[in-house]
Amino acid sequence: MQAVEALFLPTSSSFEEKLIDFLSAKKIYQTAFPLLMKRLSFLILILALLPNLYAQSEFELISKTLTDYIEGSTNGQPDRLKKAFHPDLNLYYVKNDAVAVWSGKAYILDTKEGEPTGERGKIISIDYENNAAVAKVEISHPKNPVPYIDYFMLLKVKGEWTIIHKMFTKRSTGN
Repeated sequence: MQAVEALFLPTSSSFEEKLIDFLSAKKIYQTAFPLLMKRLSFLILILALLPNLYAQSEFELISKTLTDYIEGSTNGQPDRLKKAFHPDLNLYYVKNDAVAVWSGKAYILDTKEGEPTGERGKIISIDYENNAAVAKVEISHPKNPVPYIDYFMLLKVKGEWTIIHKMFTKRSTGN
């Protein structure tokens, strides 16, 4: 009978070793699994937020360029306009029912250093994809009840957003 039991029943040391191994594995699992889940959850959260962090920084960079334009033109700071504008930028508008063009260089020359215009500007919208963006800005003057609306095209080159095109018009009185 002992020979049969020896074949089918584990010896006490073998059984004890297996029990200890089992309990150790269970303890490791109970300790490591929650830590692993926390780290995995954190990684998933970071991966989910990464596109939003990139998007937010792009909006901030585009806003910075638009702010250089707004404050450069309204506060009499032509150097900020030079920073915001591409050297070949032109401004387009409608005059006498025809397209009129104003060079960016002439616009900057018309901005007198240290002579604020009294105007205020605010960014209305920004939309971008990769290295191209469009934006809408409202420029208002306290003496003029109808603000100007500026539409911009921007490109990101060497990590910097620059305004390459501007169109402007007066806001419709019905808006």
